[in-house]
Amino acid sequence: MGNLEQIDLSAVGDADKLPRAAPSPGAADQRMRMDFVAVDQLRVNRGYQRRLSESGKARIRKIVSSFSWARFGAINVAALSGTGELAILDGQHRAIAAAILNLRQIPACIQFSLNA
Repeated sequence: MGNLEQIDLSAVGDADKLPRAAPSPGAADQRMRMDFVAVDQLRVNRGYQRRLSESGKARIRKIVSSFSWARFGAINVAALSGTGELAILDGQHRAIAAAILNLRQIPACIQFSLNA
């Protein structure tokens, strides 16, 4: 860890002159938070997520057989309005592995949207 450097804004030139889209605090379609979520609240949207391929199944088996929180990372989910359910946006393999491992909760970045 001796090669750590601070983020270098000079790498992109005049960073202070770049046009910026200002986030709108509190806008329902832009809010998110990090939290632990219940695995049994996770849902797979087949309109968005592909069916598991053989390589995907192999990836799940590898996650299960060599599980480590250090390598797990947060999945990305969208809160489904009024249901308490969470649609998986990214992390389907990790979520399935978590269910196989009987984990009750896993870390997630939860996005809140009017259209979730």
